[in-house]
Amino acid sequence: MECERINFSASTALEQLYGSYVPTFVDGKRVFSWQDGKMVQAIRAGKWLLLDEINLAPAEVLDRLAVLLDTSTSRFVAPDGDSPADKDPSSSKFVVPGSEEVLDISNLHVFATMNPTSIGGGRIRLPQSISCLFMMVKLEEYASDELGLILRGLFANALATRLITNQQLCSIFHLHMEVVKLVKARDIGRLGGPYDFNLRDMAKVKDVLQGCMQDHMCHYGFLPKSQQEQSQQASYGDVAIVAIRQYLQLVYAQRFQDTADQAVVSQLIEARFSSLSAAAPA
Repeated sequence: MECERINFSASTALEQLYGSYVPTFVDGKRVFSWQDGKMVQAIRAGKWLLLDEINLAPAEVLDRLAVLLDTSTSRFVAPDGDSPADKDPSSSKFVVPGSEEVLDISNLHVFATMNPTSIGGGRIRLPQSISCLFMMVKLEEYASDELGLILRGLFANALATRLITNQQLCSIFHLHMEVVKLVKARDIGRLGGPYDFNLRDMAKVKDVLQGCMQDHMCHYGFLPKSQQEQSQQASYGDVAIVAIRQYLQLVYAQRFQDTADQAVVSQLIEARFSSLSAAAPA
């Protein structure tokens, strides 16, 4: 079954989810016509819904989401016109707020994901009207071996295109684990925060690496054009390490508010990437 992922944020509006009337031109005249929101489009297409980062949504959006999720609400109607209390929830139909169109949601499945409020970023505790409608499943943090396997898959394209070596990737992984350990021990990150380093940070490194590495190399004129250009190999490795340091500084060190914390992470980066081989990726 195809699933529609909808990302929530503090700026998510009801109109984006359910839809609204928008001005359009028909036969040279301006008229207002209904335009489905992303959620209604998915329901109409028979897709399941994945509400990602649901606890980032504004309170008024969460309140209106309860209308869709709670089968006891009056916004649901039974096919035979019976009262909501007497209907079979498995055959429910949903009245779209605004357009008043009735949609069949008897086969709709809704999933939601969220990160804990402790990591900040505007996340709120879900109101009881929403949380009681879901079966809660809490996922523990990845074990280090699991995270390592995920990381290799995440950087598979970068490894295949020789943007990074296996040795450099291992160093990024160990750096990440060192920063996580220091933050959890409160050795760094006491000012500002809260700071939570996870798989997303390594994904950021990958995105910056793939988006900038070749341009970085071309800027210095050291990007090999073929396997025969052996004379430039050492220079390639040197600049690659410098570039990776800068990317790690951006993702890890510069995230801290305290300059002392930034200095600690910078030292970790220098230690991890000062003794790597200067050879180009093979």
